[in-house]
Amino acid sequence: MTVNRKADSAREAKIIRRITFAAFVLNLALALVKSLIAVRSASVAVTASVIDSLSDSVASLAVLGGVLLSSRKSKRFPFGMYKIENLISVVIAIFIFIAGYEIGRTMVLGGNAARPDITLSAVVILALSAVAVFAFGRLAAYQGERTGSPTLKAEGKHRKIDALSSVVVLSSALLSFFGVELSVTWISFDRIAAAIIIKGKAIDV
Repeated sequence: MTVNRKADSAREAKIIRRITFAAFVLNLALALVKSLIAVRSASVAVTASVIDSLSDSVASLAVLGGVLLSSRKSKRFPFGMYKIENLISVVIAIFIFIAGYEIGRTMVLGGNAARPDITLSAVVILALSAVAVFAFGRLAAYQGERTGSPTLKAEGKHRKIDALSSVVVLSSALLSFFGVELSVTWISFDRIAAAIIIKGKAIDV
């Protein structure tokens, strides 16, 4: 029975490592792809989303390091340094605050175009990105409940907020693509979408 318990723990640790690594790759890929759209379109909302994804990739890398350390065993920690997995959330919070500041600065100072130049390919890419974030969030949440990992549970919760932010950015892109200029008290929806991303980051803390 002890052997089976150890085997189950090893499998669960492997799953956690794989998903946290996949989270890092996904965040980095989203940041790179959306950065191309941001440069081409001059969209403040997409630029904010790039900063969001970049901060997430750094946070995911930190989480991955924490997971790897938490699974290590030594004579002093025969059951692994599992508490590191919980403490790593402090690092994530720091990156979230930094990202929120950068997004706010971009919202105020960035984007000179009256309406972002959004192409059909950009809309498709943003839509696929939103679907990928949502699907990954469901997977992380499921595995978090199955393994009891606080890291994967947090990842699943975080992806729900990211999915909503992605939908907001996609909505802004669609408005620009169809030539609809929507604004509130002379503030464009593109910048409002960036503000919503900041709000999502604040909730995520």
